[in-house]
Amino acid sequence: MGWIKLRWLKPDLRVYLYFCRVQIEFILELSFMMKILHMHFLILSAMLFLCSSYVISSLDEWPFTIFSFEPGELFSE
Repeated sequence: MGWIKLRWLKPDLRVYLYFCRVQIEFILELSFMMKILHMHFLILSAMLFLCSSYVISSLDEWPFTIFSFEPGELFSE
């Protein structure tokens, strides 16, 4: 079993994963700053996900070719 190494991924997949990480960090920082309760955190997460999904789906074409890599490229030996 191998670990997925981010540097081995295609650049467009790295950008997509970075975009997801930035969203998660933003939600966590916002929830800590505002001391939002757990339920409000879930609602905020869902709203941010829906907004980002809408923005991505409104583009003419998918900007990231996530499935353009070979399965063997993801895992280390």
